[in-house]
Formats: sequence, C-alpha cells, structure tokens
Amino acid sequence: LLDDLEQVSSDDDNKWIIVTFHRPPFTSGGKGTEDIREYLCPLFDQYGVDLVLAGHMHVYERFYPLDQTGKVMDYNSSFYDDPPVPIYIVDGCAGAPQYSSYPKDWTAYMEKEFGYSRISISHQGTLHFEHLRVEGGQRSVVDDFIISKEDARYRIEDNKSTENKTT
Repeated sequence: LLDDLEQVSSDDDNKWIIVTFHRPPFTSGGKGTEDIREYLCPLFDQYGVDLVLAGHMHVYERFYPLDQTGKVMDYNSSFYDDPPVPIYIVDGCAGAPQYSSYPKDWTAYMEKEFGYSRISISHQGTLHFEHLRVEGGQRSVVDDFIISKEDARYRIEDNKSTENKTT
C-alpha cells in the first residue's frame, strides 16, 4: 500500500486518490478498526487521499473530514474545497439486514435503508458523490457532496502550429 500511495501521489496525471477496503477505521455503529486508524490513516493524510470507502457495517455513514485521530476538520456537510484530510464513508447497505446505529458528532449523514452509491468526476476538478436509497423499486438521492480540487482541473493546452511563411 505504501508503494502504491507513493506512486499515485507523485504522478501528476493522478488527479484523485480513492482507497477502498472492507473494515472501516471509523464508525458510529460499533468499533472501528483501530489498526487501520493507527497505521493507515496517517498515510492517507500524508499522501493526500481524497476518499476512503469501507464496508463491513450494514449502514451508510459519511463522516465530516476527519484527521487520523477522528477529529473533525470541517463541519461543512456538502462542499469540501480541497480538504487536507480524506472523506471517510462506510457504505455497507447494499443487501444484508441493516444494523441499528446512531450518528455521532463526526457523522455528516447516516442512512439505515438499502441503497448504493455512485461517484462522478468532472474535468472541472470536482468529485460528486451520491448515495441513493432504494425503496419499493424507486431510487432517490438521500446524501451527496462535492469535493473540489484546483489541481484536479484538466487543462487543455492550445497546440496551434505555426505556419512557415516565406516572402
């Protein structure tokens, strides 16, 4: 993992760093994995990880931007302008019975219904994350947020060729 983080964070072509794994480092519905918090979260902060997606808990929970200790760094709930720490999400409500869980101070949004998430990334330097509830065959967006990063904007250079003119 360390080699991968070093590689992607040093390559200017990689505009976004998204990490996924099973057990969450943070959760309001039980105990987060302290080993992940202790050993991996500092690396996520160091290497500029934008988004961390985990499962295991049968609930959807999005956290405010948290540092490696679980301290909230920004209480804005829908727009993050180049946050210095990742957005952590537990997204485990795709099929199994949902857990009973209650939001804590670090929770930006929690959903205990079946659903799924989608991510859209634009050339304008934004990542748009949406979580959709599925109920009675209908889907509805129940949570969404945007991360904006100036260095994630794609620039198209003007490569006009110059014509040689002879007189």
